[in-house]
Amino acid sequence: MKIRVRFTFLFLYFCSLGAFAQTTTYPPSPVPDRIVLSWSEDPATTQSVTWRTDTTVLVAFAEIAVAEASPDFANERKPVEARTERLVTNDNEAHFHSVTFRHLVPNKLYAYRVGSETGWSEWFHFRTAEQTEAPFSFAYFGDAQNSLKSFWSRCVRQAYSTMPDMDFMIHAGDLVNWANRDAEWGEWFYAAGWITGTKPQMATPGNHEYIRSPEGERVLDSHWLPTFTFPENGPDDLRESVYYFDYQGVRFISLNTQ
Repeated sequence: MKIRVRFTFLFLYFCSLGAFAQTTTYPPSPVPDRIVLSWSEDPATTQSVTWRTDTTVLVAFAEIAVAEASPDFANERKPVEARTERLVTNDNEAHFHSVTFRHLVPNKLYAYRVGSETGWSEWFHFRTAEQTEAPFSFAYFGDAQNSLKSFWSRCVRQAYSTMPDMDFMIHAGDLVNWANRDAEWGEWFYAAGWITGTKPQMATPGNHEYIRSPEGERVLDSHWLPTFTFPENGPDDLRESVYYFDYQGVRFISLNTQ
């Protein structure tokens, strides 16, 4: 079977457009934010989601149901308890929560939400992949990096407006400029808005996702692992930065060469 994949190449690089506004912060709250879909297992039968809250949320959940036109679909929702980890940044402390929905039906539209007794997100939709080879589309981004709120917003929103039925998005590194500045991650998520909650985001770290350790070694910034849930099928010391996933007959490989 011949597979046709439509590529949309969007390259954003604004190093010369001004310094990052360090006074802007995006504090966490009990209400979920930074909600992002990804895959850690088979895209046809699973879906992973990660989100952030403040540290008052100790136990969080994701709820899922088969999506229907009627709001009655929520009566069939099933809860899944999240895995929670703390992240201390230059601006704040937060809890990052992650769930992988399993035993899903291929090529099926699902609704989900995330939260806890102190606050829930809206309901989002996602569609599982087909189990066999089939045509699909995705958007490819490189180097969002700078002026994220001002200019990355234009790029990602136009990509979605042009291809609203795309199956997922790929990011080839340098999502932010200074990975250890939480406000930059706040701008990245602000710019994409609810898109990251309905279109899976698969990313490879670039050199700007690395920082210098006190010993002078270049290490992956502590935001990476809590923020995303990627496959753990690569080398142990490059966990969730070198990995692969298969989507409808095509294998995608993330190679972190840092």
